[in-house]
Amino acid sequence: MRVLFDTNVLLDVILGRYLVERARTRHVALSAVRDLLSIVDVAAVGREDMHRALTLGLKDFEDAVQVAAALGVGADYLVTRDTKHFRTAPIEIRTPGEVLALCGTRWSRGGG
Repeated sequence: MRVLFDTNVLLDVILGRYLVERARTRHVALSAVRDLLSIVDVAAVGREDMHRALTLGLKDFEDAVQVAAALGVGADYLVTRDTKHFRTAPIEIRTPGEVLALCGTRWSRGGG
């Protein structure tokens, strides 16, 4: 399964669950980002993605760019906590909890 995470979901992880919010030091924040980058790839966004974003008809251009990036990398889902912003997106939208549930189902069947 290939997913593209909404930037805000990644910020939730870094700022909340990595304890950066409590520590608030530059060293801890950089370490949290470094750890995250060791397990995820970052989707490159180019001119074609920006043009595609302009044609998607989403109200928020940043959201449209994320959809275009997800389409560009062949993602199965775009993962966001703000699903209402992506109602008209031409890709399946899932919440973080839904993706975790999907992963649990796949792992329990040996699908890794």
